[in-house]
Amino acid sequence: MFMSISSALFRVRTASVDDAGTIFSLVQALADYEKLAHEVVGNAAAIATHSGGDTDYTQAGQRPYIATLLAEVEQIPVGLALFFPTYSIRADAPGYYLEDLFVLPEYRKQGVGKTLLRALAQYTLSQNCRELRWSVLDWNELAIAFYQKIGAEISEHCRICRFTGEALQDLARSGARVTSDRESNVRLVPPDELSEVLGQIYPLGWRFSTGVANGSEGEDSAQQIQKQVDSLVDHGSIQSPRFEVLQVTQGDRLLGFALFTHSYSTFLTQPGMLVEAIATNPNEPSGEAEQAIYQALAQLTVERQSGRLEWYVDDRAAAAVDRYQQWGATVLPDWRICRLEERAIANLAQS
Repeated sequence: MFMSISSALFRVRTASVDDAGTIFSLVQALADYEKLAHEVVGNAAAIATHSGGDTDYTQAGQRPYIATLLAEVEQIPVGLALFFPTYSIRADAPGYYLEDLFVLPEYRKQGVGKTLLRALAQYTLSQNCRELRWSVLDWNELAIAFYQKIGAEISEHCRICRFTGEALQDLARSGARVTSDRESNVRLVPPDELSEVLGQIYPLGWRFSTGVANGSEGEDSAQQIQKQVDSLVDHGSIQSPRFEVLQVTQGDRLLGFALFTHSYSTFLTQPGMLVEAIATNPNEPSGEAEQAIYQALAQLTVERQSGRLEWYVDDRAAAAVDRYQQWGATVLPDWRICRLEERAIANLAQS
């Protein structure tokens, strides 16, 4: 996937399944650094499985959940960048989510972290992707300064909402069962129906909403709407689609849709689901329709034996934050979302 990148001090290479033990050891070191060691409950065997493509994460076919870059000094692993594919409504294009970027403390300030990011930026462009996204703790001022220096935008008000463990199970139990049956209340939209489904949303005044901040404001023009629909159809109808769409109805009433991708938790060493956007019917009570959609997503998360369900919320939307917490979601107050878009990715790749 990547060519090996070398310097006088270190090299960066693509990890293989055989590196699973090394990857997990670095994940544990990262958890210690973030004061979250108590949350690491996974194992190296799961890392190996999820790096090797042995498990489906969509109905379209098999591919690995995650990929990893390893940085080495004299063949000693000193850092990693672990990531997975996602889709950006904002960019109308696929991208990657950087789940973990970590360099052992004694090897920092030598360019290791930047080289890992540069290699990932190069790969992102080679795959015709236009966004890199990750999160950073708000107390990690050194990391924030570094990310800003390489051109990353850090969303001040975007927060992560998360369901795991018993809270996820409870939400799933309250939702309808997901099935491919057209008569059911909840179903995954087949790729060949995406054009028809998306065609319902925009002309009726529906808009995909997402907590990823700084989307376009105001009314979309017909040309912009059609461009976004075309992009979604293109990326959702290929042999290995970059996202899935869930449709939720109640009787003959269409409540809405959710567009989501898979995600991955290295602390759990389990896949998850990341909601990029939802669209609710403007003629239905928005809170009820939204809750039905997230209940269905939780059911699907559990059915796929995934460990977490996540989405984004603007912390200034107090009613939404309260609603999600009443459902049992954890809203992570200390994490900020970072983003590199196409031009910044290109600049980093060439640095």
